[in-house]
Amino acid sequence: MDVFAAGLLHETEVDPLKLADYTILLPTRRACRALTEAFLRQSGGTPLILPALRALGDTDEDGLALEETPGLDLASLPPAIPEARRLMMLANRILAWRSGAVGAAAVGAGQLVASPDQALHLAGELARFLDQVQTERLAFDGLEALVPEDLAAHWQETLEFLRYFTNLWPREVEEQGFLEPVERRNQLLAEKARQWAASPPSGDIIAAGSTGSIPATADLLGVITNLPRGRVVLPGLDLISDAENWSAIEKDLTHPQFSMAHLLRRIDVSRDRVVEWYPSNHAAKNNSPAPLASPRVHLIQEFMRPAETTLAWQSLLPFEPAALAGVSLLECANETEEAGVIALILRHVLEQEGKTGALVTSDRRLARRVATALSRWEIDIDDSAGVPLSETPPAIFMRLVAKLAEEGFGPVSLLAVGKHPLAAAGYDPVEFRSLMRQLDRKILRGPRPAPGIAGIRAVIEAADHLTLDDNTRRALNGLLDALDELMAPITRLAGAEAGLADLVDAHIAAAEALADSPDETGASRLWAGENGEALALFFANLREAADAFPSLDHSDYPAVLEALLGRNVV
Repeated sequence: MDVFAAGLLHETEVDPLKLADYTILLPTRRACRALTEAFLRQSGGTPLILPALRALGDTDEDGLALEETPGLDLASLPPAIPEARRLMMLANRILAWRSGAVGAAAVGAGQLVASPDQALHLAGELARFLDQVQTERLAFDGLEALVPEDLAAHWQETLEFLRYFTNLWPREVEEQGFLEPVERRNQLLAEKARQWAASPPSGDIIAAGSTGSIPATADLLGVITNLPRGRVVLPGLDLISDAENWSAIEKDLTHPQFSMAHLLRRIDVSRDRVVEWYPSNHAAKNNSPAPLASPRVHLIQEFMRPAETTLAWQSLLPFEPAALAGVSLLECANETEEAGVIALILRHVLEQEGKTGALVTSDRRLARRVATALSRWEIDIDDSAGVPLSETPPAIFMRLVAKLAEEGFGPVSLLAVGKHPLAAAGYDPVEFRSLMRQLDRKILRGPRPAPGIAGIRAVIEAADHLTLDDNTRRALNGLLDALDELMAPITRLAGAEAGLADLVDAHIAAAEALADSPDETGASRLWAGENGEALALFFANLREAADAFPSLDHSDYPAVLEALLGRNVV
C-alpha cells in the first residue's frame, strides 16, 4: 500500500489537487482504510484531498458507488436480502425437510438435522454454497452428475435436498422482494462495466489489489484496461519466472498466482506487457534495489515453483545471504510459549522510535493469545480480522443471561452472570458482587440446590446461624427476590414453545433489567461503546428477521443465539 500511495503522490506532485480526479477500486473496505493510512504516512501527515476509494468486494451499491446510469435504476433494483433473514429462511427450509413436512419423507431424510441450532450451522454452509455458485455465475443443472450412484445413501439424500431446494429458493427470495447479495453485486458490477465501456470516465480509474477471481470483477477489470485512463495494478504478479514455469502456473489451480494468470488470459493481456508499478522512484527513495531484483524475491519465486518444474532445483545456485536477511526461526514448546515470544518481539519493536510491527497469521487462536499477552503491558493492538461478536463483554453477558434462564438458576450459570461486570440488578455494582460472593461461599459450595430460585432459598433457610447471620440471610433473600423479578420476562416462557421474536424481546428485557444500576440504566450500560452498538445492531436484525424462523422450545434458544452470534465480527 505504501508503494502504491507513493506512486500516486509522485504522479500528482505537480498538481496535488489532481489526485481528487482519481477513482481507486480496491478489493475490500479494509483495503480502502489501509490505503488512506498509507497516504498519511507517505505525505508525512500533510493534509491531502484523497481520491475516491471504492470497494469491489462489497455487496452494496454504496461500497461500489454506482451512480444512477441509463439502463439501471437503483431505486427499482431489489435490495439484497439481509443476512439474518437469509440464514433464518435457509434454516427453516432445512428444518422443514428434516421434519418430513416437504420432500424429505420420500427419501427418509428426517434425521439430517437434530436441532434448530444445527440447522442454522447447516444454513451457513448452504449460504456459502449458494454464494460460490452465484459468484462463478453457474447454474444448478449439474447437480445430477454431482454424486455418483454408487456412493453411500446419505449423499443421495443430500442431492435430493439440493434438487428440491434449488428449484424453490430463487422464487422464494423473489417473492420476499429481495435479491441474493452476490447476484445483486454481479448486476451492479456488470452495469458499471457497461457504463464505462459506453462512456469512459474523464478521470483516472485504477483497480488495485484484485486478482479477478470473481468473474464479474474480472469483466470490469477487462473494461478498465481498455479505458483511455484506466489501469489495473496486480498484487505481486510474478514477472521473473521463465516461460516454462509460468506455463505450469497457468495450469496449477492451487498456485497463488493462478488467479492472476487466469485474469491475464481473460482480458487478453500477455505477461510481458505488464510493467512494475513505480519501481525506480521507490528504489531511489528507499536506497534499496528494485523489488524484482532482490534476492528475497528470487528465493520466494523458487520455493513457489509448481511441482512439475521443480526439476530446476537440481541446477539451482546457492542463494545470496541477503535472501534470508532478518529472517529468524524460533521453535517453541507449546502455543502459550509461542504467543509469549511473538508478544515480546512486537513489544521490542514498539520500544524503538518510529518502528511498527505486525503479526500475520491464519491461526485466530494464536492471534488472540498474542493480543492477551500484549495487554499485560497495556499494549492494545489492532486486530485487522476483528473480534468475534460473541466474545465481546456485552455479548458474553447476553449469552450468560440466556443460559441462566435455560438452566433455571443453576449455580454455575448464576455465579457466571453475577460476576460479570455488567450485572448489577439495581444494586451498586460493588455491593452486588459482594453479595454474589457471599452467595457463592456460604450457599452454593455444596450439593446442588433444587431447580429455580426456590431451591436456593431452601438452602438459605436451612443454613444454621453459624453459617448465616440474620442480616446476611435477609440480604441474600433480597438479592434472590430481585433476580427472580428481573428474570421473569424470560423465565415465564420456560417449558413452552415461543416465537423467536418473543424470546428475543424477553431476553433483552431481562438483560437490561439485570444491568440496571443506581447511576445508569441497564440499556445505557449494555449497549454502550462500539461493542454494544454492534450487539444492538445484531439484535435489531435478528428481531426483524425472526418471523422467518419457526417457534422454538425455550431450552433451544441459547444454542440458537450462540449459532447466530458466532457468524458476526466486530
